[in-house]
Amino acid sequence: MTSCAQVFVENLNISVGGREIIRGVSVDAGEGDVVCVFGVTGSGKTTFLKTLTGLVEAMYKGYEIEGEICVHGYSPAEALARGLTAYVPQDVYSFFIGSSVKEELVLLDVKDSVLLENIGVDIDKSLYTLSDGQLYRLLLASAVAYGAKVVALDEPTSHVDWWSLHEVLNYLKEFAVDKGLTLFIADHRVNEVRRYCSKVLHLSSVEESCEIRRIRRGVVGDTVVLLK
Repeated sequence: MTSCAQVFVENLNISVGGREIIRGVSVDAGEGDVVCVFGVTGSGKTTFLKTLTGLVEAMYKGYEIEGEICVHGYSPAEALARGLTAYVPQDVYSFFIGSSVKEELVLLDVKDSVLLENIGVDIDKSLYTLSDGQLYRLLLASAVAYGAKVVALDEPTSHVDWWSLHEVLNYLKEFAVDKGLTLFIADHRVNEVRRYCSKVLHLSSVEESCEIRRIRRGVVGDTVVLLK
């Protein structure tokens, strides 16, 4: 694949089992960009992140992907194989394997000093005692230590309380600029997250809208709601 911007997506269409999930999505982003992906439930935010980071091609079957996606000059699958992308799920704890910071560092086979510069916590601490901000410091530093250039975070604020929200988002933004990363953040908290974005990608649902025609009481197995 020819060279491209850090991330380049043009006219992306994704369907699974004949059902269209994403239609006509285009975006480009470079070093230090924080791209916020917004959209209603079912608009394909998670599918977009997993496609961008190569997980759909590597782990899932039945998906049809049309359009162009270029990640640092490679297809998403090639970028994933080269360690250039990382996907962080909604439950941040599922990203880690170890039970403590020290154990995680050993499993990653990364020197402590590489990560501790960005974590600022006792390496003997249990991961379950860390604050949300500390967890995101650890996971981002881990991704960078492995060479990731594009990191996709799926609803990182879902488990973050109000007091920690802006600390986490500000850290993500500063980290992206400092390390030259490209971050994609999919989230529902539009008003809170938007101010930390350099670019915004809004995904519209391609599902046909439903209108409730009639609601009535029913018994088990009986029709309760008819949709038009």
